Amino acid sequence: MIRDIINKTFSLGIGAAVTSKEQIEKLVDDLVKKGEVSQAESKSMVDEMMKKGDEARAEFEQQINVKVK
Repeated sequence: MIRDIINKTFSLGIGAAVTSKEQIEKLVDDLVKKGEVSQAESKSMVDEMMKKGDEARAEFEQQINVKVK
C-alpha cells in the first residue's frame, strides 16, 4: 500500500524534481524497518524512484523551455 502511494506520487511528478537520492534512500530504509519493503526490493525501489524523478525533472524542464520560447 505505501509503495503504491509512493509510486503514484512519483508518477505524477509531485516532489520528484526536488527529492534527493539521500531522501529517497532514507524513505526506503524506513519502509524496510517497518517491514513494508524487503531489503532485496529496497535497491530496485530507490533506482526506480530516481529514474522517475529524473524523468519528471526532464519533462518539467522541457515544458519550461517551450513556454519560454
